[in-house]
Amino acid sequence: MKIDLSLVRAGVKTDPSGAVLRALRELARGRGQAIVAEGVETPAHLEVVRALGFDSAQGYLLQRPAAELNAARVDLDRLAGLGREQHAVSAPAWLVGR
Repeated sequence: MKIDLSLVRAGVKTDPSGAVLRALRELARGRGQAIVAEGVETPAHLEVVRALGFDSAQGYLLQRPAAELNAARVDLDRLAGLGREQHAVSAPAWLVGR
């Protein structure tokens, strides 16, 4: 299941969007589907995706568009740790607590 970038961006800012993201996560898990979040462009977006336990993500923060298909898997936890000293971003409390 691919999660639209508008939901990822809104999930950083509002509780209702976070609720939608959590519901979509549960729907995908219940159906045995992987979850891909698109539009991950900031460390805050990445933290939301990680806090929700999504399977993978795509966006400018992770890799710029390429002329050729590159299907390499990105370790989101490792990537988040690389920028943590510079950005010190954490998921909103309302998101992590549920």
